[in-house]
Amino acid sequence: MNNRPKHLQYRRNIYKKNRTKAIAVIIAVALVVVFILFLIIGNALHKKTSGDEPSGDNPTETDTDGKVNPLPSAAAVGAYALPLLEDGSSFSSRLSAIPENAEAVCINLNTTGGTLCYRSELSSEFSFLKYASDASSLSGAMSSINDRELYASTLLHVPSFALEDDLAREIYLTGWCAVAVEAIRAGADDCLIKTTSAGSEEVDKLCALADLIHGIEKDAVIGIVIPEDVLSASNSEVLISKLSGSFNYLALNATGAKEDEDVGVYIETRVAQMQMQLIYYKMRVLLPTAEDEATMQSYIDSVKKYNAPSWQFMP
Repeated sequence: MNNRPKHLQYRRNIYKKNRTKAIAVIIAVALVVVFILFLIIGNALHKKTSGDEPSGDNPTETDTDGKVNPLPSAAAVGAYALPLLEDGSSFSSRLSAIPENAEAVCINLNTTGGTLCYRSELSSEFSFLKYASDASSLSGAMSSINDRELYASTLLHVPSFALEDDLAREIYLTGWCAVAVEAIRAGADDCLIKTTSAGSEEVDKLCALADLIHGIEKDAVIGIVIPEDVLSASNSEVLISKLSGSFNYLALNATGAKEDEDVGVYIETRVAQMQMQLIYYKMRVLLPTAEDEATMQSYIDSVKKYNAPSWQFMP
């Protein structure tokens, strides 16, 4: 017979129950802690393996500060020149002359001097913006291009860096940014900016132009033809990397052959010298337009020979 006092047995039962509850709580807390640690470690590993943390391997994904670059990548294109204005022919006939197997065209928004090749409503806001007397609407040209299901890259010459007055220069540059946005809103797939007189010291200003355009039209695809001073600068790689952080794509100008120079040789030499950068930054090569298809094809072959991903003929 068990003669133990009932109150002692009761206390022991209570103690066992309390100890069991305490152990259960400790185990539960430990499991929660382990689960949280698992989530933290797993998330960190996922970021490293998925590339969420900038590695610096891809210049189109990270900027010069190592931050993730949110800009969308530009399409790889092979674009044929399609001038908006040209004496002796209509826009529709020039569009019809684009090869049937073409996937993209490049149209010029203005001349090298700045005169717009289409009727722009911005001319009433910026007095320096003038358009040609025989210019038509840009939306009409874009509609015709879309009917053929062609990618439309626009070329915008920005001559205002030559202005000595810094206030006037700022106003002019803002106006050219507005022109780029107008083209995008009219249906252009991207806008390639080509400057005159912009040197290596203007890289920050060029980046500010792209940032301003993206601030107005977030999804705009904007490219820049790398200025010659940037290519020849001692810190060229740093400057090119900086441009890639603000522009969706970069372009190499291969249209600068001198009159007594073989154009084909000039293009191939130019592309060969920049091959690594062309591939690394997925640059486009800006080519001069030739009168016959065979010559144009030889230019294209020179670009493809060095695995450059994109090219477009300048109108």
